[in-house]
Parts: sequence; C-alpha cells; structure tokens
Amino acid sequence: MLRDRLPETCAEQVRDMCRCLGPAGLNIDYFPTNFILREGVLYYIDYECNDYMEEWDFEHWGVRYWSGTPEFWQYARDHENEFQRQQRSFWEVFGEAKKMVLSTAAGDRVSSRMMSVIQMEGLLYFQTDRAFLKYRQLAENKNAALCMDNIQIGGICRELGHPMENERFAGLYGKHFPGSFERYSGLKNERLFVMSPVFIKKWIYRDGLPFEEVFEAEGERYSLTEYKGE
Repeated sequence: MLRDRLPETCAEQVRDMCRCLGPAGLNIDYFPTNFILREGVLYYIDYECNDYMEEWDFEHWGVRYWSGTPEFWQYARDHENEFQRQQRSFWEVFGEAKKMVLSTAAGDRVSSRMMSVIQMEGLLYFQTDRAFLKYRQLAENKNAALCMDNIQIGGICRELGHPMENERFAGLYGKHFPGSFERYSGLKNERLFVMSPVFIKKWIYRDGLPFEEVFEAEGERYSLTEYKGE
C-alpha cells in the first residue's frame, strides 16, 4: 500500500469477503496489515471476528485504508518508525527525478551508464531499449546499482512493460525529461524497469565530520554513523 504496488484486484477481493460476511452477521478487521497477498490471492489472517456493525464494514470503514486517502496517509505518518521517518525524509529531499549512473552486471562483465530516473514512493523507474546491453544484463541478473553525487543505491529490478503503459511514469518522465520522452518513450523497443531499493548509503558531513547514513530495507534498519576509518 505504501509503495502503491497493490494489484487493483485486491480491493474487489476484500469486497467479496465483506459480501459473504455481512449476511452471516460478521465483521473482520479490514485494515490492510491483516491480509497477505500470494500469487494474486488475498488471505485474511487475524485472531478474531466481530459481530456485524455497518459502520465497521469494508465500505464504511476499511475502504479508507485501501487507497491513497487522507486517512491512509495520516495513519502512515502517525505510525512511522525511525527507519520509515528517515526514509520518507530522504525521498522528499531526493525529489521526483534525477540523472543517475546505472550499473548492471552479468557473467564476468559489469557496465555503467547515465540514466534518467523517476522516483515514485521510494521506487526508482527508468526506461531502456531491449537491444541494449543493460537490458540483456538485467534479464540475466536483476541486481543493479544507481549512483549520483554522495548517494549509492543497490536494489532489485523488474520489467514492467512499455513506458507508455504506465501513465504516471510517462507523465513525470515527460515533465522532467521532455527531450528523452519525445524522442524515445514511444519507440516500440522501449521497456520500463522499476528498482526496489535494498540498500541505500549517503555520505554526509556534519560540523566538518564525515558520516555514513545507511538504509537497509531488510529489517528496516537505519543508521547514521561517524566515519573514523578504523
């Protein structure tokens, strides 16, 4: 939900659950953290059911948390941990678009090149031609890295289809990189990739002292450590 990656079919699956439970006189807790998505099927897992009350069914309460409603984002802000707070601040400063160096590898060959990158909810999007080396390397090895200035990001990439099929990406790409958008985005061979960051490191100075700011997605670990070279 936070990354805007939930399949559209999920909300309808929850509605189907509600349609079955209501006539049976039952409510479940429709908050998204009580559900697991596996192979396109949504499973509800919790420790109890409640007597049915209309104000707490999906359409009157749960639906508020299954899309980017004000209630959803307020809840997310109110319940952020330190990792989430720092990560949100990082992406706010990062902005919607950057020129970054993308490094990919396959076999014994590593290659790098400058890319136009769009950031949406902490995910990084870029487009490329199917005939290019980076496409072939990503097809073999989904692990890649993006780098700019004092920031390095390692993550896992997946192909999403043609860039013009993603309306939001196309809009932001056209806004920030109009020349590339007009020249390349509509070409038949272009493909869109998204990187899910696994590791982010930012080198910063505070009062003249060097620090490493690190975000690790696994376990949601955040650290800010002074570099002493020991």
